[in-house]
Amino acid sequence: MWYFLNPIILTAIYFAIFVKILDTNRGLSDSEFLPYLAMSVGLFSFAQRATITGAKSLIVNQRLVRLVRFPRAILPMSGVLAELGAVGPALIVGAVVAILTGETPGFDWLLVVPAAVPLALFITGLAFVAARASEASGDVLNLLPWVFRILFYMSGVIYSIDKFIEHEWQRDLFLINPLHSLLSVARYPIVPEASPLSWTMFGVAVGWTVLALLGGLWFFRRGEENYGRE
Repeated sequence: MWYFLNPIILTAIYFAIFVKILDTNRGLSDSEFLPYLAMSVGLFSFAQRATITGAKSLIVNQRLVRLVRFPRAILPMSGVLAELGAVGPALIVGAVVAILTGETPGFDWLLVVPAAVPLALFITGLAFVAARASEASGDVLNLLPWVFRILFYMSGVIYSIDKFIEHEWQRDLFLINPLHSLLSVARYPIVPEASPLSWTMFGVAVGWTVLALLGGLWFFRRGEENYGRE
């Protein structure tokens, strides 16, 4: 139930503060921006929780790591999978909000499921990196919430980059942030007007996904022999 309530409550709070008070839906009507916001908040929350859960996986299962020999990569992956259950409710909430605000559902909405796959794979790669870093230093777990707090405001979660950022070169800078591109890909099937997607952005999202997944796994495996040692 809370998988559904969390994105609903957060969307209502952010809509009241950032849209009605601070006017971050610049260039978009409330009916266009509300489903954009609902999907953004739900998907970003999954990304944050999954990364932090994956980061804790070696520490939480330290006794198992010491006693049993098995591929340690299973632990961060299981942490991401445990949080993956939040993606479905987040997409459903976004779709329902879109319908309630006047959007007509179509078969293209079904593409939202495969569109969210790159985000899940990217977060798996981040979880590999965070798990090894956290096992080496517990301070990483204290830093991660702050990192995601900064990313929240830099990823176009509560405002549309294309509508809010006026200069093209400034919009191009957001391509450096993988979460912006990945969230745009995941949102596009349901809110294409509020979250336009270019082939460049799609390519950037795929590139970041492959780099994070393969690079994260390589980085994690490099330290595998040291996990669980006193």
